[in-house]
Amino acid sequence: MQRPSTLPAAAELVERIEWLIKLRWLAIAGVVLTLELVQHVLRLPLPSTPIWGVMAALALYNLLLAAVRRQLRIARQPDADEGPDAPGTTPALRLALAPVQLLQPWLALENLFRFLIAAVARRKRAGGPSWRRSTLADLLVPRELWGVDPQAVVFRAAAFASAQITVDLIALAALLHFSGGLENPFIFYSVFHVVIASILLSRRATYLEATLGFSLIAAVGVGELLGLLRHYPVGLVPNMAAYLNPTFVTAQIFVLGSTLYLTAYMATSISAGQRSYEREAALLSNDVARKAELLEAAYTRVSQAERAKSQYMRKVAHELKAPLGAVQMLLKVILDGLAGDVSDKSRELVERAEHRTRELAQLTQDLLALSRAREGTLAVEIAPVALGELVTDVVAQTQGLATQAGVTISSDIAPGLGPVQGDVAGLRRLVGNLVSNAVRYTPRGGSVAVRLQRTDSALRLKVEDTGIGIPEDDLPRIFEEFFRSANARSHTSDGTGLGLSIVKAVAEQHGGSVSVESEQGKGTRFTVDLPLK
Repeated sequence: MQRPSTLPAAAELVERIEWLIKLRWLAIAGVVLTLELVQHVLRLPLPSTPIWGVMAALALYNLLLAAVRRQLRIARQPDADEGPDAPGTTPALRLALAPVQLLQPWLALENLFRFLIAAVARRKRAGGPSWRRSTLADLLVPRELWGVDPQAVVFRAAAFASAQITVDLIALAALLHFSGGLENPFIFYSVFHVVIASILLSRRATYLEATLGFSLIAAVGVGELLGLLRHYPVGLVPNMAAYLNPTFVTAQIFVLGSTLYLTAYMATSISAGQRSYEREAALLSNDVARKAELLEAAYTRVSQAERAKSQYMRKVAHELKAPLGAVQMLLKVILDGLAGDVSDKSRELVERAEHRTRELAQLTQDLLALSRAREGTLAVEIAPVALGELVTDVVAQTQGLATQAGVTISSDIAPGLGPVQGDVAGLRRLVGNLVSNAVRYTPRGGSVAVRLQRTDSALRLKVEDTGIGIPEDDLPRIFEEFFRSANARSHTSDGTGLGLSIVKAVAEQHGGSVSVESEQGKGTRFTVDLPLK
């Protein structure tokens, strides 16, 4: 079994990032339509040239993202453990991921802060926390995704998402600057990017993206207030000089900041809980996949061992069949007197030898039948089999054995059964073993009933006797090779212990099943279901 080709965390990030690319095209189209509406319908003054420039730059970046997203889909491959700067990364992909480097100043400040805390802790007490430099991967990848997929693969996907959000925030700040600054009510659109960051990135990265968006928009407002940046009015507020009012600027910045950070807190809390559940599900899925792989490998080894065992058994039985037949024939020649007179003592010994040879020949035949059934359809000839006629024939052939044993045998074959597709030799041995066993293990005066009927999807054969039954403790082992229950061995020494193993193997070879019900001292019922194909 191969591992799943889709990694749960990385693949989901890729899908959401591709959705973000498509959503950006809608946003670009929306800005263009809004610009046309404002200029030609509302007749409000807007510097169209710089706005068109911002939108063109954003569109080019989205085209770049669309061009390199196929390289990002490497995250769907479980053996691809590559990061954004891994060998083979194209210049286009490096360019698409370049905005991630804007997070480096924050990362440097964070590492400095962590170093100072660790240093103070070590001075206060021995064995304080050790300091480890935090990387971009630690910063961007949600903690809940650590250890689920290869870290570098998830890092590339998270870096791709962070780069897009960073570019979007820069473009939004630029658009706000050219369309009224803090007077523009669309300054709160940055909230959407914080929500997206909470879905795709870690909690810290989400707060950093919120800080980036807040800093950029605040810089626009403060820059216009101080005269460092030109103000482009759009006439959306009654006071055209609101951008010069420190109270208005402060209030707008405060409301924007509190909104962004509250949104970051709530969204990351929800996303973290959801990702925790997803992590547990992914780890459980991986564990199940690994165990299934081990189970399949074990099953393959067992199947190979069974095939080897069956082939060896068949080969041995086949090699024994000819010499045993020759020995049996020679012994029969002696018993028939064709080789001269034989003393009574010698005859007794030869008869015993012939009986044992006959038992050994039966064992070889059973071994060949069992290996034939286990080797599947390659070892048999599949053809339509009139099972009703076959059962009638087997019962008729067993009648002599039943009469000799003082057992009554009867059959009840339902009409209009139709044929089954199967191996006639295997099915004849299945029926013969069940019927002969029933007669053999039924005391004199008992009875054996053979019934064949049709169910919704199968032909059902039942062989029921009033014999010695099977001890309850022996029932789970009754289909094992060479197994005979204690009461069966005491009842008769005849039998190889392979008959019921052959019955089970033939039934399974035909896609069917066999079951047994028995009570010691009262009788046994075997039920075989053979599907109609």
